[in-house]
Amino acid sequence: MRSRVEDALKRLSLFVVPPEFLYRFWHRRRKGLPRTEDGTTEELRSIAVQDGVRLDVYWTVVAQGAGPCASLFVLDEEVLRLDCFAGSKAHMHLNPVQLNLPLPWRITPRISFPPGSARAQIERAAFELEMNAGTGLQMNQLARIREFRIGPEALAEAAEQMKNYMLELVSRRGMREADDGKPIAS
Repeated sequence: MRSRVEDALKRLSLFVVPPEFLYRFWHRRRKGLPRTEDGTTEELRSIAVQDGVRLDVYWTVVAQGAGPCASLFVLDEEVLRLDCFAGSKAHMHLNPVQLNLPLPWRITPRISFPPGSARAQIERAAFELEMNAGTGLQMNQLARIREFRIGPEALAEAAEQMKNYMLELVSRRGMREADDGKPIAS
């Protein structure tokens, strides 16, 4: 019974409460749960990109797959998540913390990578980090995130470090290449 009442109140609030206030209230209550805090990550390594920006690189096993992943945090907000799962399951999320927002504010694209080897997925993830981190910032619901700028040189260096650590994880864990069945050599 309580959930029906809560759902009705949530729906009503979408029409009554100003969007900016509603989002701030939702964000304060939820504060997101990045994958690095949900208990599914192992071998976490944090890379300092610049003041206010860090890149967490880790191994994860979730329902969608297993493999090396990375989460880009700006001012402690997860703005980009890269999931390098085997075969055709690799993808990225822009602003994954916003996934559970009420519909009018749910803008969290999940963009699939083309099928490929583990090495190809990791290369693609490094490219996406360098090229699309700014898009994640611009699509965020919080003004302080939208206004933040990441230096391109710092981002390029972080992408290279991420790629090297992901390849190390794949090699150490014996993840198989999708195209030839052989493990990646470090």
